Amino acid sequence: MVTGEIRWVRYGPEALQALRGVVAEAKADDAMAPVTVLVPNNIAGIVARRFLAHGLGPDRRGIAAIRFTTLRHIAEQLAAPTFAGASRRPATSAVTAAAVRACLDTDPGTFAPVAAHPATARALARSHRALRDVDPEALPHLVRVSSLTADVVRLHQATRDRLIDGFYDTTDLLHTATNLLGSGAASTDELGTLVLYLPQDLDRAETWMLRALAAAAPGLHVVAALTATERPDAAVVAAVAAVTATQDRDTDRAHDGDREPHTPAREEPTAHRVLTASDADDEVRCAVREVVAALREHPAHRLAVLYANVSPYARLLHEHLAAAGITVNGAGVRPVAERATARLLLGLLENARTGFRRGDVMRTLGEVPLTTFTGARVSVARFERVSREAGVIGGEDWQAKLEAYVERQEHEAATTDYESSRAHARRNVEAGEQLLTFVTDLQRSLDDAARTSTWHALGRAMLDLLDAVLTEDRRRRLPLEEQYALGVVERVLTGLTALDTQGLAPSLLGLEEVLGVELESALPRVGRFGEGVLVAPLSQAVGLDLDEVWVVGLSEDLYPGRLHEDSLLPERVRAASAGQLPSTRTTLDTKHRQLLAAFDTAPRVTASFPRGDLRRSSERLPSRWLLPSLRALSGNPNLAATRWADGVGASQAWLHSSPSFAASVLDTDEPSTRQEWAMRAASATHDLEDDAVAAARELQRARESNEFTRFDGNLTGSEGLTDFATGERLVSPTSLERYAICPHAWFVQRMLHVEPVESPEEAIEINALDVGNIVHESFDQLVTEATERGELPGYGQPWSDAQRRRLQEIGAATADRFESEGLTGHPRLWPVARLRLLTTLDRMVTDDNEWRRGSAPGWSPASWPSASTAPSRSASTFRMPGASPSTVPPTRSTRPATEPSSSRTSRPAAPARSAA
Repeated sequence: MVTGEIRWVRYGPEALQALRGVVAEAKADDAMAPVTVLVPNNIAGIVARRFLAHGLGPDRRGIAAIRFTTLRHIAEQLAAPTFAGASRRPATSAVTAAAVRACLDTDPGTFAPVAAHPATARALARSHRALRDVDPEALPHLVRVSSLTADVVRLHQATRDRLIDGFYDTTDLLHTATNLLGSGAASTDELGTLVLYLPQDLDRAETWMLRALAAAAPGLHVVAALTATERPDAAVVAAVAAVTATQDRDTDRAHDGDREPHTPAREEPTAHRVLTASDADDEVRCAVREVVAALREHPAHRLAVLYANVSPYARLLHEHLAAAGITVNGAGVRPVAERATARLLLGLLENARTGFRRGDVMRTLGEVPLTTFTGARVSVARFERVSREAGVIGGEDWQAKLEAYVERQEHEAATTDYESSRAHARRNVEAGEQLLTFVTDLQRSLDDAARTSTWHALGRAMLDLLDAVLTEDRRRRLPLEEQYALGVVERVLTGLTALDTQGLAPSLLGLEEVLGVELESALPRVGRFGEGVLVAPLSQAVGLDLDEVWVVGLSEDLYPGRLHEDSLLPERVRAASAGQLPSTRTTLDTKHRQLLAAFDTAPRVTASFPRGDLRRSSERLPSRWLLPSLRALSGNPNLAATRWADGVGASQAWLHSSPSFAASVLDTDEPSTRQEWAMRAASATHDLEDDAVAAARELQRARESNEFTRFDGNLTGSEGLTDFATGERLVSPTSLERYAICPHAWFVQRMLHVEPVESPEEAIEINALDVGNIVHESFDQLVTEATERGELPGYGQPWSDAQRRRLQEIGAATADRFESEGLTGHPRLWPVARLRLLTTLDRMVTDDNEWRRGSAPGWSPASWPSASTAPSRSASTFRMPGASPSTVPPTRSTRPATEPSSSRTSRPAAPARSAA
């Protein structure tokens, strides 16, 4: 029970002063008397410890025998020996994720269609953690809500049953510590006087633990902060009530006679200044300029920039403060899962799950510099080109299509007349064989890992795979952030051994989920707290004490933003739990309390919001929670959020409005970065002695002038360009036509030789060019065979049925060859297109027979070169009756509709129609 006074204070300096008074009273008679302060988070504990280190009074310098900790750490201290004696280990996120996956694989129930997706297991793991705070007796009430909820509860109970014998989680720690305190088996003497400092949201297990601790401790004092707003303060009042009233654990109701905590009336805290900018990027730049100016008056560790939303503010703040040369500390911006080395391993596991799709494989290989299993460098650009030209899409394509590609390139190298073409083909053969070997070895390694029988063996197999493709030499060349991420990945893989104790079956899918959970939560901290400007989310505002604070991102769509209901535990399920599952509305109350706490942390607080989002071309309104500040500062108590600018003059001292980035840079007295100083100098027409800027100015002046300059296409006098006017180089009409249509496209394709990339994944159906090539090749082979055998039909004679069947055989074989080369589009659509193509061949024979019946005598082929030896398709040799052979231009039917691309081997055209 509370033996001391409950002190209701404001956040910030007032709370620290109250804490100093409580600790001074506890140590009045003995400076070494133990005191334990229960803080809401580690940052609040550090701030309080450093504040008290200055002393408890004018003549009492320094502090000793005081400990700052959280409620959960005390529970671990009290209950961990009990679990250690029972050989139970902590249920880490990895252990929980593996247990959820095992239960989902055993009986997915409603989740069967999406059971294989990692997001399903992650969502069920979150639901499991939420349901751990619900009494087992209340779970049947949730089951009756819906069939979906019934399966969620069933999987939660199955997960709990798998873990209960060998593992314990935070809820187990809190319950066990509560029972130990209640039975007297755990002593709190070494804790000394307890001080509950700035209590926040407590779940039910924490509430019971706090009650038991208050009853067992020799003394308990409370320093609680209020924001003078009912809903945000409700959680704080409830936490204080937990230690001031004796309540029944089974009913969560206070007994008669319990008193409500006294909550003195206070005014809601507001910001002291408001900053508004055109968009988030301009808003951050304005805040950084003010930070630079404030550093002249305050040390860096007494300043903080708090952001309302991680995206985009966290990265923008770190980037712009770094550009300004300002040291910062705070929460990390990028979790380990977003680092290249982590994405490499997660990508390999995803490739194994999705069938090694070509695009995914190339993206994974491009994460970090790799080597093949034989030690050769992996050239992602070459591998991408070869796999694209081979028509690889995924799955079995790697083996079949790469082998066919190598065979075609070997044939090209052996038959082409030009040395450059032979060298190019030989390089393609080498790259194709190297890619085929690498992908085969990679698939074999992952298949071997999937067949391991223990998590330890699976982790070892993945470590060996990383060692094979990421050598020690290449690891040393990685940036420090990537080396740190790789170390985290290796620690997670090494720690998989803990999963073997519970008989959880290993799998690549389970490993992908475990890694995803562990690496997403691994967010390395930037800098050391107290060194540089603090950059942190608003959730860390509780407990801070600063000289000046900027809160950015306070627009309605960002803070509080849209409230998203939990899809697995929606509001109707939470209502059925009779309060054991908190409403999703409490997240809004928590956000509101954190913002109001930030307004109290410093004597000067600037709140800012963007007026728009330039990326989405949309407008933004100030947050509903910023509106009281706008009303108080403007003196208009009826100011509406949609009319916030009404009656607010630009000359108001409390308001700073940035029209745009350009206008701010030109008007500000405090440029913060080298770039902004350069822009100011350039606007004043100073010479920056920068070649890039000089070239840009030259271009701008030339484009704005009326003269015909090189920036408008005048290349007169430029060296190294071909002069087509001399007649030494021919220009085709098609080239001139394309130049007239788009000179830039002509320049890129004809001069730079940059061609559009055709990915085989994007080919839904076979294109018209390849359909024409199949038809031409089929008829070419039929006529060639008939000519060599002397069976070509004469005048008025139709194609025989045997020849018709032979054409179908030739067409089918040619179509199969095109399919093996990856030119026929999606495999689901190709059978229909193939049947249509063979039908077209048969119909063409029928039409040709009809034409032959009514044709006049005159033409007959004298000779027909084979497809492999035809030197050109530009002309064919014919013999007129009574005349010698002559060469004539081809008819329209002998010329394909469009020329094939340069990357594809030219195919012979079909013969001109002739009569005997």
